[in-house]
Amino acid sequence: MFADAAIYWLTTVRADGRPHVTPLIAVWRDGAVHICTGPDEQKARNLSANANVAVIPGTNVWSGLDVIVEGTAIRVTDDDELTELAAAWEAKYGGEWHFDVGDGVFRHDAGDAHVFAVAPRKPSPTTATIPAGRRATASDCP
Repeated sequence: MFADAAIYWLTTVRADGRPHVTPLIAVWRDGAVHICTGPDEQKARNLSANANVAVIPGTNVWSGLDVIVEGTAIRVTDDDELTELAAAWEAKYGGEWHFDVGDGVFRHDAGDAHVFAVAPRKPSPTTATIPAGRRATASDCP
């Protein structure tokens, strides 16, 4: 469920302690959600001061399972890993989201992007009842 979402909501913390929430696209790979951002965007500035984040898939329904990934955003700079992630982004979102890779960043017509991996500290589905009437458990996470 988490990996299949089209849009995600990223919550970061500004340097002055205020929250910052923004929608973005992401991919799930190797036990972590991967996000990207331009180095001068607010979320990048926030991550440089405080790497603790929450990532939530963008669903707006009353029933189902809500999954929140809370963790630390770790910058991915290995070009081989970035190349695999770039392929995952394009496979999920299409050619509009094609990234070249070089010098530890994604390269795109709009500029460079830093990539971060957020591995869950612990699986954290909410206690919402899923349609079958079963309570969510850690095994319901990706």
